[in-house]
Amino acid sequence: MVIRDICLDSSGRLWFGTYNGLALYDRDTDSFIRYQADSDDPRTLASDYVMDIEEGDDGTLWLGLWGSGITRFDPETGEAKNYHLEENRMYKLLFDQETLWAASFGGGLIDFTPETGAYRIYRSDDEGANPLSNDTVYSLYKDKTGIIWVGTNGGGLNRIIPGWEHFELWKHTSESDASIAQGKINSIYQDSTGQSGSVSIIRGGSV
Repeated sequence: MVIRDICLDSSGRLWFGTYNGLALYDRDTDSFIRYQADSDDPRTLASDYVMDIEEGDDGTLWLGLWGSGITRFDPETGEAKNYHLEENRMYKLLFDQETLWAASFGGGLIDFTPETGAYRIYRSDDEGANPLSNDTVYSLYKDKTGIIWVGTNGGGLNRIIPGWEHFELWKHTSESDASIAQGKINSIYQDSTGQSGSVSIIRGGSV
């Protein structure tokens, strides 16, 4: 079983996002309960390729699916509501208050509103001085100050400051040994010191 993500929800349940659907670990029986796509039932997942899991404030699970957009999953009933977007190949989800950010493969960064299903897409060809640096987004992270960090496939590291409509960019340059490493940014994190405006990346260095 290929596992893409693990989520421990607020009720203590352990969920796994896999290439064979969403799996809930049953501690009593030491087994898994699987939730999978069924083309004859619109209340099931739209795809079995579950790339990421995020829990909302109300306990609902939000799933990023490869090739099938975003799914709202009710863990109490096992029913799903699927949202097919302009770009449906999802890598990562991140909640920020009333916004669900979705990182896509080749389709940019998606600002999705769970309450309405409306969304906006940020792309590298957007008009303006500081658009998203690359349309393939692999990683998302919200730091302790509320800044959203966006890791891309070869386009460096972007950040969104709350209330701004553009991105700040850090990328590799051969002219500086202090710049971040080349390549895709698979993960972003912040250490325990929580230095304002600073995170670390995998693959890369400290920014």
